[in-house]
Amino acid sequence: MTYAYQPNEGDDTLYIKNLKTHEVINEPYCSNPEFSENAEWVAFYHNLKEKEVKKLKKSKKPVTRKAVLMKCSSDPNGGPKVLLWLF
Repeated sequence: MTYAYQPNEGDDTLYIKNLKTHEVINEPYCSNPEFSENAEWVAFYHNLKEKEVKKLKKSKKPVTRKAVLMKCSSDPNGGPKVLLWLF
């Protein structure tokens, strides 16, 4: 399950909750999650900070974001396993 905090002025925060363990992963500056059909993977965007976005827009430069692919099962050493950062 995912939910997000998206203020009108400010930075997004994505929360990913494991419904079996109730563990909640907090991903600042992230949004737009999509789960795989088997719910084993979640992909989402890692965005720039709002201040940086405003600065880039003001100088008419492109605003970019990265895509993240995360395996939903936890790493045995603790925490989720982020397997791929795309640019």
